[in-house]
Amino acid sequence: MPDLKHTNARVYSPTQVLLPEISYQTFTYPGDEEALAALKSVPGAGPVLTWLQENFTEQITYLNNNEQHIRATKESYPSLFAMMERCCEILSCPLPELYITTNPVLNAYTAGQRRTCIVLHSALIESLTPDELCFVIGHEIGHIKCAHGLYRQLGDLPSATGTCSLRSFRSPASGSSASRC
Repeated sequence: MPDLKHTNARVYSPTQVLLPEISYQTFTYPGDEEALAALKSVPGAGPVLTWLQENFTEQITYLNNNEQHIRATKESYPSLFAMMERCCEILSCPLPELYITTNPVLNAYTAGQRRTCIVLHSALIESLTPDELCFVIGHEIGHIKCAHGLYRQLGDLPSATGTCSLRSFRSPASGSSASRC
């Protein structure tokens, strides 16, 4: 193993359990399956959403990431990249692109279906232990395996096109009024 800053993280333990070929169905919340079934039941929605995602939203996300974030690679952030590689190995997931954004909020997110990526806020990297950071990366890999990037991109699509974002609306049951665009 290369000499890395975080080699003491449990993720590198020789006793770490690998989960080859783990299916997203092993840990998917039933509500996810229901939402996906509902999307698939809308006539024509599947092909239209797939086309929009492949030809529009993924490209916007990719351009945004490369314009506003730092791409973490094996060369630029070897320790962090090695952690992500190990998490992907454990969870049997292809390597996504990894980006860092300068942000004081403890947060991370995933986007994409064909060209997946994980974006980590700098506050996470600065504040968390290696094991905690591996947990966050693993959590984001779970989103990739469950295709949650599709839901995120669908929510962002209206704002990317200059219309109201689906995220700007609150449920009347929550007591909050809907945001105006």
